[in-house]
Amino acid sequence: MKTKGLLLLCLFAFISLSINAEHFQKGEKIIRLEKCDSESSNKGKRSITSSETFAYLNSDYELILIDLENSVSNAEVSIISFSTNEIIYSELHSGSDILILNLLGLLHEGEEYRLEITIGDTILYGDFIC
Repeated sequence: MKTKGLLLLCLFAFISLSINAEHFQKGEKIIRLEKCDSESSNKGKRSITSSETFAYLNSDYELILIDLENSVSNAEVSIISFSTNEIIYSELHSGSDILILNLLGLLHEGEEYRLEITIGDTILYGDFIC
């Protein structure tokens, strides 16, 4: 039941995003995601490389749109507040290459956050300020 509710919420957010696409594009902030790969032979050691994956934060700080380019089976998405060092959003998404996060009331203007996406051994992360 929770999954159906979440899917409906995502659908509503996507429809809202589609209707307001022009407004979203004008006021969006791009969050550039860096890629951090865990090497299976050296646990704990990671190599950081540039990624062509981007996330977009709308001007009202309510929605983040993430295009992963390829459909993934499971992606764990977290948002961490730098001021409190706590996770303010964490969700497991599956079976989609486009993720829409509804962050209504979670982000505050002028504060810095980190978006982190974990797919298997790969971690994508990007920092942003509202």
